[in-house]
Amino acid sequence: LEDPSPARHAMDARYLQPAWAWLTRALHPYITARFFAGTPAILSFVAVCLYFSYKDLTGAPTKIQHDYWPSLGDMARAALPQLAVYAALLALSWADFFAMPSGRLRLPSHAPPLRLFVWELCASFVVGDFLIYWEHRVQHMVPYLRRNIHSVHHEYSAVFSWAGGWVHPFEDFLAVACQLIPAWLFAIHPLTLWIFTILCFHLCPSSGFIGFPPSLDYL
Repeated sequence: LEDPSPARHAMDARYLQPAWAWLTRALHPYITARFFAGTPAILSFVAVCLYFSYKDLTGAPTKIQHDYWPSLGDMARAALPQLAVYAALLALSWADFFAMPSGRLRLPSHAPPLRLFVWELCASFVVGDFLIYWEHRVQHMVPYLRRNIHSVHHEYSAVFSWAGGWVHPFEDFLAVACQLIPAWLFAIHPLTLWIFTILCFHLCPSSGFIGFPPSLDYL
């Protein structure tokens, strides 16, 4: 997405440049890790899920489905496998960073222009959501996949924060691939990739709208 006006391009670029310059300076060299985006995404996802778990266990009055509350066992069965996988992925990603310095990223010195950032983010969501929709639909259309793969996702009986990640490993792989394809397809800027990855993780928790004011419950 090229801007024919150099002056407009320079003006557009200034909005994200201070944040990009600070990030690349403050988090160097760790920000050059190939899988850096996974760390803030996973840690913030776990923090959100723990918050909503606390709300579930304390019977928060703002939950929509008042008659469906998960037990501690329900949450543990969903959360512990996910936490084990996330811990393993983080360990492998940082082992890669320290063991293979040649694989570290050479980050661009400039942030993307604001319009390019917005375009990359929106395009990634549109394509990623399209792929996720069809991945989910095919899982329901094909009897074998519905009975043996996607059925795992429908085993939970109450909406709670960890339920969104309660899926068969094969379906989890497909879902991640669907979100990575747009990043590869559009060759998006690292900053866009990090924001996109974090937001994708935060679309997973099934919170039941716990913790929001009653007026926002049905939005």
